[in-house]
Amino acid sequence: MLQKDSLVLGLFALLFCFFILSYNFPETIASEGLPVHNVNTSKDYATIQDAINAAETLDGHTIMVNSGVYHESIVINKSISLEAQDEDIPTIDGGGTITVITITADHVTISGFNIRNGQAGTAILLDNSLNCCFCNNNLRDAWFGVVLRESNYTSLIKNNIVSSSYCVLLSSSTNNAIVGNNITTLDGQGISLSGGSSNNSIVGNTVTGSKRAGIYLASCQYNLVAENNLFNNSYALYLTDSSNNTIYHNNCVSTVLDIFIRNILNYTTNIWDNGYPSGGNYYSNYAGGDRHGGPYQNETGGDGIGDVSYKIESDTQDNYPLMGVYHSFNVTSMYNVQIISNSTISNLNYNGTAVSFYISGDDGSIGFCRICIPTVLINGTYQVFINGTKIVYNLLSCTNSTHSYLYFIYNHSTQSVVIVPEFSHVLFILVFLVGISTIKIYKRGNYSY
Repeated sequence: MLQKDSLVLGLFALLFCFFILSYNFPETIASEGLPVHNVNTSKDYATIQDAINAAETLDGHTIMVNSGVYHESIVINKSISLEAQDEDIPTIDGGGTITVITITADHVTISGFNIRNGQAGTAILLDNSLNCCFCNNNLRDAWFGVVLRESNYTSLIKNNIVSSSYCVLLSSSTNNAIVGNNITTLDGQGISLSGGSSNNSIVGNTVTGSKRAGIYLASCQYNLVAENNLFNNSYALYLTDSSNNTIYHNNCVSTVLDIFIRNILNYTTNIWDNGYPSGGNYYSNYAGGDRHGGPYQNETGGDGIGDVSYKIESDTQDNYPLMGVYHSFNVTSMYNVQIISNSTISNLNYNGTAVSFYISGDDGSIGFCRICIPTVLINGTYQVFINGTKIVYNLLSCTNSTHSYLYFIYNHSTQSVVIVPEFSHVLFILVFLVGISTIKIYKRGNYSY
């Protein structure tokens, strides 16, 4: 009897093992109606990580995510695009985990998410990755915002990042683009490069609130730092043992010091301006005046550039410090209008014929504006109107076949500025219509006799 029982149990165990070995258990169950979608396979998943882990999800696939809150810590180890499905932005909440999103693959795109609650660590970590892109995301409630560790050729574009310590940190990373981000740090540094990070472009970002540095470079070379708004940071720019970096058109308005250089290894060769007439940086503590212009600042009349250089160190200087805040406006896909002014500039518009914008400042003070207009947009002799009144301007000697430089001053208040060519077709049409109306009135007068 015992032998029979043993034989039956043995056969049952054998059949069970055969069933286990032969049954194909799916890695991730996909069902219709779930909030995460693989666009390429048309399969739906309950979580973002399920969609990534699915055997059907391959490199090059796009995963769309519905609105809602996803309590996940995600690892992306495939070359995928992760995108928001709806205008109502989905949220990835790390629940206070070490890292909310870890990326170990190349060619990863993340766009349109709220990413939060990596309070003990990092919102997004790239570890030895290439050619990734993060755009239009909102990151907050993390000790570190975005960290690139030995990661190259990656773009961070138009993200809103609020961090307790480092908002953007690059370590031993090259050829990355950090462009157009709004960055607020509650304690640490806005954008930090270290460990030999080189050939990166840091352009058009706004960094505020740092108790340390808006932008910090430590042992870094050949980086471009341009057109950044660095407001209300203890230091706008802080460089340690960094050389051969190009730094211009940054607006430095700091609570302690605009520029701080600390060299242990005596690296001091950095470029602090873009030559004349492009200029250097705006420093809130610059004490020079602007009575002269030209590449040697020996021509009569102001040009929006300080008459004397701004000294960075004993042997380093910005040769062409800006007298006002630098603005660059994309008016077409190919051309920008650039303004240096001590006024607040708003609502700049180019309608194909004229450039218009608003200026404002403290009532009673004197404002100035230096505007650079590509001649392909407006060419010829210009007319400048403030609140409809034609004013006198100075066409600077640096004007050439590709760019015109106009300089004018005014009394501050909120006013409109319009710049048109002297014989623009807009003015011609107005004159023509007025002429036609006059002729009709004259003829009617003659017919009445």
